[in-house]
Parts: sequence; C-alpha cells; structure tokens
Amino acid sequence: MHVAVVLYLTRLPQCNVTATLTDGSTVLHLSSKHGHYHLVKHFVKNHKQLVTLYDTNNMTPLHYACREGHLSIVKCLIEQGHSDTAIRDNDGRTCYHHAVIRNFIDIVKYLVSLDSSVASLTILDKSSNTPLHIACSSDSLEMVQVLVEAVIDEKPSLLTITNSNGYNAIHCAAKRG
Repeated sequence: MHVAVVLYLTRLPQCNVTATLTDGSTVLHLSSKHGHYHLVKHFVKNHKQLVTLYDTNNMTPLHYACREGHLSIVKCLIEQGHSDTAIRDNDGRTCYHHAVIRNFIDIVKYLVSLDSSVASLTILDKSSNTPLHIACSSDSLEMVQVLVEAVIDEKPSLLTITNSNGYNAIHCAAKRG
C-alpha cells in the first residue's frame, strides 16, 4: 500500500522528490536502505538525478543497498541507474567495503562480475584497508576467495597492499587466527 502512496505523491507537481532529510538522505537513499525495490525502480526510471546524490556521509543509494544486502536494488541502481561502484563515502569506503563488512557474498560476486568494478578492489578506506583486508579479518573464506580470484591475474599487488597498521592480507588473516 505504501508503494501506491509514494507513486501517487510523486505524480503531484508540488511533490519535491529531491528534498532531503537533515542527513542529506533522499527518498532513493531511504528506499535503497530499506529494501523497497519497487520504489527504487520507480525513482531510477522517473527521477534518475537521485541516483548520484550524496548524503552528509557522502553515501549514495548504492552504498546503502550494498551495506544492507539488497542485491536486486544493487542491480537496479547499477544496470538502470549507472551508479558508480568506486565512489567513496566519508570513511573512504566503496560499495565493496560495505558489502564485505556485512559479508554479503552475493553482492560482492555480482560486483566482481562487472568488468569495470575490479579496480575498486584496490581502493583504500581511511584506515588504508582494501575490501580484501576486511575480508581477511573476518571468518569468510569464501569472501576472501571471491576477492582474490577476481583480481589475482590483473592486480596481484592487492595481496601486498598494506593498511595503516602495516598489515597486508595475510597479516590480517593471521591476526584473527
């Protein structure tokens, strides 16, 4: 029912779909964060300018969809909205970082399937962690395998990048035991 309400309101000329909350979130940020696929699809199709807007944390709707594990929304934002997977939030994190932190393996697999997004795996957050550092610090062998296999031929240096503590991937894994 709420979808019908939103669709009705967005047809009204007085409705400002680009209005933001105090944290800079738009209706697309909220819909992406809370998993409302039909609303995301509507906003991407009819209000494409919302796709590239940042909130006060420099997060796009794609960041939220990756962070919350909404694969269908991630696909919609990228395939129909042309969202950029390399955009960094205020903590320097990309969509990869957010998906890896929460161990959303299906999202990471989808992202690595995109030819242009593999370069995002070398982006460092504010602590100089790549998504691989984060994965090696978790308990997910599958996540580590997906990330390594995605870049081993093209960017083998990913395994030797050190974070702000001087740790590379193997150090992060060894610390966790």
